[in-house]
Order: sequence, then C-alpha cells, then structure tokens
Amino acid sequence: MAKGKTKLSKALVAQTARLHTNAQHREREQRAKLAASKPSLANKSARKNSVAQRSKAQSGVVPFSATDRVLLVGEGDFSFALALVSDSALAIVPENVIATTLDNEDLLREKYPETVGKNIEALRHRGVQVLCGVDATKLEACKSLKARTFDKIVWNFPHVGKGISDQDRNIRENQQVLLAFLAKVSSFIRKRRRSENADDNIEDDEEDHNPTDTSPSRSGTRGTVLITLRDALPYTLWDLPRLAKRPPNPENPRYVLLRSFAFARNHWRDLGYSHLHDQGHVDGIAVGQSGEERTWELAVADPEDDDTWNVKAKQIRSSSKWSRS
Repeated sequence: MAKGKTKLSKALVAQTARLHTNAQHREREQRAKLAASKPSLANKSARKNSVAQRSKAQSGVVPFSATDRVLLVGEGDFSFALALVSDSALAIVPENVIATTLDNEDLLREKYPETVGKNIEALRHRGVQVLCGVDATKLEACKSLKARTFDKIVWNFPHVGKGISDQDRNIRENQQVLLAFLAKVSSFIRKRRRSENADDNIEDDEEDHNPTDTSPSRSGTRGTVLITLRDALPYTLWDLPRLAKRPPNPENPRYVLLRSFAFARNHWRDLGYSHLHDQGHVDGIAVGQSGEERTWELAVADPEDDDTWNVKAKQIRSSSKWSRS
C-alpha cells in the first residue's frame, strides 16, 4: 500500500514540475508578444472584441435538463442545491436531486449559522434529499446512495481545505482527492443506453479538444461528472483533464472529456448561490478578476467506443507519461 502511494506521489511531483515549466514558458511568450506589440486601431479593436467575448463567456452554461437525476457532492451551505431547484426555467424535479456534504449537520450550523439551516429546510420541504457526512471520495460507504445512478454528478470547487502553504504539496493533495473521487464515482454514473446510431463524438486527444466549447453536451444517453474549478493558477496545475483521462493508477477508471465551459456564476448567484469557503466566508480565491470558473464535463470511457481502445490503453501505460517531467 505504501509503495503504491509513493509511486503516485512521485508521479504527481513529476507532473507538477512539468506543468510549472510549461506555465513559465507560456508566460515568457506572452510577455514577449506584449512587448513587441504597438498601439494601433487594430489592436484596440481586438481588445474590444476580446472583452466582448469574455463577457459572453462569463454568462456561462447551465448543463442540466428538467429530467436529470442529479447528485451534488461537496456542498457548503447548500445554496447551490437550492439555486438548482429554484430555477423555474430549468424546472428540474426536486425529488430527483440528492445534495450531500462532508460535514455533519451540527458542524455545518457552526460554519454557516445564517444560511445553512434555512437552506436545508427549504430543500427538504421541496422534496430534495439532503445528506450530511458524505465523503465524496468514499461514496460507496453511503447507504442512501447504494444501487443509485445519476445523469449528472456535480462537485463545485473541490479542495482539501487544509490551508497548505506549500503550493506543490497543496497541488498533490488536491490531485489525490480528485483521483480518489473519480475512482469511486464511476459506479454511480448512469450507464449508456445502447442504440444503433449512438455516437458521443468523444474528444479523447487533448490536442483536438476545444477547451472553450459551449455547445450542448455530447454525452448522448450516459451520465456525466461535472467538476468546477478556477481557470487560473494554481488550479490549472491540478491538471484535471489529464488526471481523468490518464490516471497514474491503470486500475482506475478512465474518463473522456466531453466539453468544458464557463461556470454560470451570475446565473446561479441571481438564484441565491453564494460560493462560501469552508470557514463560512466568501472564498476570495474563487472569484474576482484573476480567472473565471470553468466546468469540466467528463464521461466514463467505454472500451466498446473504439476497437483500438485496448491498444491505446497499453500504449499509454507503457509510455509512462506520468513519470516524465
């Protein structure tokens, strides 16, 4: 067991170093381009268009449908869950939503004394099942979730919550949490319903995927996982897409990235959502001008999607990309 943890830790350390190097390289390139540029009407127009595009992106995507069965994990004061079932345009069925959090109810009331009590009461009154003390990395331990599957499993802004000042260690610990979650959650995702013409148009190669795709989900008839993170350092160094698609442990399920899109911050805020830190304060690292929030929609990779799947899997394992810096 200890040997396995050591190998995983080494793999994550190597990956973090690689990502640091790439980030520094991109920063140098951006500075060089900025220094070489000269003010012009064309530049002003481009900047204006960029602002307009950024504003459009910030409106975000609402990735749910009215008939979805939804599992929310890692909730804080349950304001997102309440916003979800309060969206009259979406009209999701409250009885199809289960909202969970790691803390027990007494601790939640200490952390969020002004909001959590009334939010839980409102959710239960509407028919939403609220579960406390549910570890997102050990979902199988929750009796209320046994034999349940979902169309959407959502974790907004996961973090270890330990206040680790060492950035590299912080990155590794958060990566380990994400890997543990992805390893367990796969059995709770609704499996694909086969049809003759079913085609999810999976984007399996990082180079081919459009990271700003806001088109409708290509999940077809299978359930998906939605994880939202800040699209800025150090969160980009967690490298969620790679963790999901190429986990260090070959025994872990692999995922395909269907799309990523801007989190609809303003939409959910208008419905009452407030992103809270686990100490009950607005989490300054998750809002502001230093990066938007981005949601990554993942589906469990299906070997039957591609006849070359086993070949690709063996190639990935043998290349040992996770051990390269």
